[in-house]
Amino acid sequence: MPIALALLAAIIISTPSAALTIGEPFSVAASISGLAASSSYTLKLRIGTTSGSMTRGQTRSSSGDWLSDNDAWAGFPAFTTDTFGVWNGMVTGRPGSSAFTGNNLLVLRLRDYGDSDAVAIQINAAPVQDSAAQDSNNNNSQNNNTVTIVQTPLPEITFSPPVQGNLGEVFKVSVNLKNFEANKQYYLKVRGVRTKNGSAYLSDNEAWVKFPLITTGNTGDYHGEAWGIVSEDKDAGNYEIRIRMRKKDAEDFFESEAKTIKLVKIPVLVTAKTSESAVLGTESAKPKKVSTPAAVETVKIDSSTDKIPLALIGLGSLFLIGSLVSFLHGKGVWDIILQKFHKT
Repeated sequence: MPIALALLAAIIISTPSAALTIGEPFSVAASISGLAASSSYTLKLRIGTTSGSMTRGQTRSSSGDWLSDNDAWAGFPAFTTDTFGVWNGMVTGRPGSSAFTGNNLLVLRLRDYGDSDAVAIQINAAPVQDSAAQDSNNNNSQNNNTVTIVQTPLPEITFSPPVQGNLGEVFKVSVNLKNFEANKQYYLKVRGVRTKNGSAYLSDNEAWVKFPLITTGNTGDYHGEAWGIVSEDKDAGNYEIRIRMRKKDAEDFFESEAKTIKLVKIPVLVTAKTSESAVLGTESAKPKKVSTPAAVETVKIDSSTDKIPLALIGLGSLFLIGSLVSFLHGKGVWDIILQKFHKT
């Protein structure tokens, strides 16, 4: 089936010779025309369920390495056209471990030419069939560009972040993996925030080898924790996070659905400094220097007499005042009273 490309280039790909299994290689014959004569080009196979998710396939390089869709172009297979701008050859790929079963698209991309017009390729999910059934299906689909991927359980990532956390403080995320390859190592990162690994706080675009490395169990499951953080100088609010896994020594990666965590500013505790005036009450309550009154002549009163001058009775109110003054200034009460009596 021809696929229109830039500069009237066209591509024809054949149907794979057998049903495909995730992780197992297949080859297709490709015939490309309409390119510049005696020129070199680089290509790769792409697989996905929609035109916006064509990252589920892998292409084998000329050196035998498996390259994922987001690998650098320099490693992908290269070819050179003849004097008529035509090339015919085989391209080998495989569905990556993140490929979905069911309906998919299969395309061939040429570097510097962008994507071709979207061409739907039916990828039918089917159980493993015997050889006779496979041969029959292959004979009936020679010109349909149909790829059948044997259904296998899809890897699953679930995680549970806290509902709320503080900016500038590490928060814990519980992570659960299911249906991954057994006893394999995977890198783990918390996307949307920084990932904590030991004393390091890693941004999303740092090298995978810096991120935490986990190992799946005998059944391909894993239950553990990851740690994330957002700097305290960032804005408070809701942050969308995901868990992404990448197999060690491979380019396959897996990503969870997004979840939200609310991050708030850490409350600032203000401690008031107690001033001297606050303790004493007011400024007037502070002790003040008081000058000593001048000496006065005292008059002794015979306590045995029954006669008390009326003037002394009239000074009863002064007694209370004298007591207060005596308490504050340390003067004797009787001295004050007798001073007033003497003047009377």
